[in-house]
Amino acid sequence: MKPCPEALRKLCPLDRGLPNPSRPWWKRDPDPQFVKRMSERPDGYGCSLFDFRAMEAIDREFPLPHPGFRAGQVWADETGTTVLITRMAQGIPWLENGRGSGYIRDYPYLVADPCCPHLAPWAPSEPK
Repeated sequence: MKPCPEALRKLCPLDRGLPNPSRPWWKRDPDPQFVKRMSERPDGYGCSLFDFRAMEAIDREFPLPHPGFRAGQVWADETGTTVLITRMAQGIPWLENGRGSGYIRDYPYLVADPCCPHLAPWAPSEPK
């Protein structure tokens, strides 16, 4: 999974307690079962709290699955420009970004998902 771009991190402030702000899908494990496992992804993968290399390796080897598209989601591009999926029509997301519409492929980062908040943030996979 790609790291979260700096412009996006500035636009959408994230939890200051994150172990790695460039990979905001990693959270502190609130109840670590093992002393070394203190950072965890939503799918259960874990590593030491500040082991950024391990986080990167897990993200590359086992990327989180695409969360799918739903009305209400906010997606963003590398520069921090965001769009809102206003509705779904025959499986196609309709976007609104204040300047008209665009293509969802131009906005690869999921910033917010009010229906399934545990799925956001999300980033696409990096090429292997």
